[in-house]
Amino acid sequence: YSAYKAEDAKTAMEWMRLVLENRLANNPGRFGAKDAKDVIAIIRAKNQFEGFEAYPTIGSQQSDLIDQIVSMANDGSKTAQPLYAEFLQNAISVAEAKTAVQDPCPTKLFGWRTHGASSPGTGFSLFKTLAGNDFYTLK
Repeated sequence: YSAYKAEDAKTAMEWMRLVLENRLANNPGRFGAKDAKDVIAIIRAKNQFEGFEAYPTIGSQQSDLIDQIVSMANDGSKTAQPLYAEFLQNAISVAEAKTAVQDPCPTKLFGWRTHGASSPGTGFSLFKTLAGNDFYTLK
């Protein structure tokens, strides 16, 4: 993928983490996670993150994609291996970070969708597209 930029992909991962934390801190019931006490409850909320409603069990499409990334990251015979290894390491680093990065949106990020997909709902407003993802704030 010629347009891939590792720095943008890592930033997008950081923003995804912000979305989870912002939803937890700001009326999680609005996002289908009433009484959520942690980001796992946010991730499991019905109709919010496809394939993750039964986390840590995840959907087959999501699981297959993760398996493909791990396989490519560990296959030294592939020319793209370093990119996949960096992508995987960035995902781990973002997940393990003690705190999230500073929110780039003055009204905070509350959603994301694959670029080109429909908006997450009428209460959302597009903030920015980054690394194939549309990030949203609330109206």
